[in-house]
Amino acid sequence: ILAQISTWATYLLLGTIFAVSFGTGSYYLLRDKPIGYFSIVIWGALLMWQLTPLMAISFREEYDLSDLARYPLGFGAYYVLFLFFGLFDLSTIFGMSALLGISVGIALEQPQLLSAALPGLALFAAFNILLNRSIFAWLDRWLAQRRSREILGIAFFAIIVILELLNPALHPAHDKVPTGLVHLLSTLAPLNVLLPPGLVAIGMQGVAHAHLLSTTLSLAGLLAWTILPAALLSLRLRAQYR
Repeated sequence: ILAQISTWATYLLLGTIFAVSFGTGSYYLLRDKPIGYFSIVIWGALLMWQLTPLMAISFREEYDLSDLARYPLGFGAYYVLFLFFGLFDLSTIFGMSALLGISVGIALEQPQLLSAALPGLALFAAFNILLNRSIFAWLDRWLAQRRSREILGIAFFAIIVILELLNPALHPAHDKVPTGLVHLLSTLAPLNVLLPPGLVAIGMQGVAHAHLLSTTLSLAGLLAWTILPAALLSLRLRAQYR
């Protein structure tokens, strides 16, 4: 009991820190920068949401839902149960804390943007939950095979080596500003409008400039991004269910 209390107290403290940090970041971005820069804080929430399970994988409590196959359970209920257990993951708790802080920051600085921000953040949360569950469903399948484990291990070390080689190129020792990284980000910036964090910012920008069409298109894009991991998860779970 004491271990559970201390664990959840630690999670509550970390969730509060994330909420305050992301709320403060969103508040100052909306106050000092154009709305287009708001996607920075959304990208931070996405990266934290997807990378937290990898950093805390040893603390995750796994549920083997294959035992449910002995009961007359339909695929729809099986799918919902798989998602339900994902709501208690550490990544979901921290991610929802970050989005709560972002919503509070928006409400304090520019409350008129909440009409687009709240639906966009809700779709963004659904996208992250489905993406996280889809990634781990497929990883569990791949890691069940020895050859897949070897390939993933080699790929992991290859990524580490590549990052070490890119570090001096992106951040030379004589430069205080990582010019290579800045150039890379500026090159990839146009793609941001097609990705979920950029779509959230576009929806808010549409409300700020009374462009309802851009807001509607951004929400439609977020819905499309949400359907994609849902379909991938359904493909994996249907094979597991059978």
